[in-house]
Amino acid sequence: MTRTVPQLDTIPEPCRRQAERLAGTPAEWALLAHNRRQTTWRTRGPQGSWTVRVGTHDGAAVLARHTAALRRTCTAVPALSYGRHAVSGHLGTIAWLITPWLEGPTTWKALEPAREGSWERREPLAAAVALAAAVARLHQAGWVHGNIQPHHAIHQPDGNIALLDVTWTSHHQHLRPSGRFRGGPVQLASPELLARAEDATAPAYTTQSDDTYTLAASLWWASSGTWHHDFTKAGIASTRGLPTTYLRRVLLTEIMPRSTLTAWPELEEALATVLWAPEPQRPTALQLAQWLRELM
Repeated sequence: MTRTVPQLDTIPEPCRRQAERLAGTPAEWALLAHNRRQTTWRTRGPQGSWTVRVGTHDGAAVLARHTAALRRTCTAVPALSYGRHAVSGHLGTIAWLITPWLEGPTTWKALEPAREGSWERREPLAAAVALAAAVARLHQAGWVHGNIQPHHAIHQPDGNIALLDVTWTSHHQHLRPSGRFRGGPVQLASPELLARAEDATAPAYTTQSDDTYTLAASLWWASSGTWHHDFTKAGIASTRGLPTTYLRRVLLTEIMPRSTLTAWPELEEALATVLWAPEPQRPTALQLAQWLRELM
């Protein structure tokens, strides 16, 4: 089936005017991502670069949730301060969100030397510490991110971290968990989150403890290119393309073999302390950040 590539004229005129007023004219537009719910563009002009997200129908509701979370966190969480400059709007069944373009590599990219077997560990380790510390500050402000992944953080040139994809971020007072969330990538999810996601009668809400588990799982994946569960030893050659429900039930019902970080046992020890601790004894993101810092 041929996928239709969205054209610039599909962007609502008020959205396009707002973006070009921020970027300046003439503005260049580049399509970054597109699915049935949301389209993401980059616009660049003499006054700067901006990310433009446009959601339609149910994608508009998801984007509205993202916007609400960013508005509420941007003054309380340093890693989301870029949200102070966000501009949003809606027109009928279409919503949009315009945020500053964020320069810098993702955590996935920052840890690439470790995946490639480099013995130079200081920079990848500094990136891991920075992400853990950013999540710890989010938690200290009372928030839960809800969808931590190595592709959902930008390591900026000034040394600061920007957390992305805050659609499912929540706070016990300021923003309740969304009933739309079903748990994120199962390979990174805590056992408790997997169990909640399996129960279709209740929202798959996330906790700070779930965040910390997913943080450790994300760092394991980004530093090695492998999951912390050894799916191959469990008889699953690859998780790519397998239904989420199937993988979730395997993780909930099978005793999964552990992977190892043979080339980096010190990192394995720090992450394993989070990943295989019983939930009541699971360390915090702040503790993980401190342990990682001690490895530098």
